[in-house]
Amino acid sequence: MNLQMSTETIPAGSKVIIIRGPNTGRNGIVQSGTWPNQYGNYGVNVNMPTGNTIGYWIAAGDLKLETQPQPAAQPQPQAQAQTNPVPAEAAVGDWIQVNDPKSGRMYWHNKKTRASSWSRPDGI
Repeated sequence: MNLQMSTETIPAGSKVIIIRGPNTGRNGIVQSGTWPNQYGNYGVNVNMPTGNTIGYWIAAGDLKLETQPQPAAQPQPQAQAQTNPVPAEAAVGDWIQVNDPKSGRMYWHNKKTRASSWSRPDGI
């Protein structure tokens, strides 16, 4: 396995290793989309010790590229069915709507708390 520090844009589907922050040492896959975002972060589905995958925003300097691009892993939010779907561009406060490419459904993701929900959060 060849590891290199990320100095270029990492394409969606790439396997990465997190080198700094609370997920240091964990593997992940860059989510589909264009990265880095306007804040210099990548959407990464991080492999947790429990076997689950959780989506996080990871700063570009906190990633190492592991291998060549592969299909992106799918987010697995744990919540109830979504109601009142809205366009993908919708964002209220810290909550944004994200498309789950595997199911085609939209889900809500909180950028600060990193919580995810299929249903619209209260107050939004």
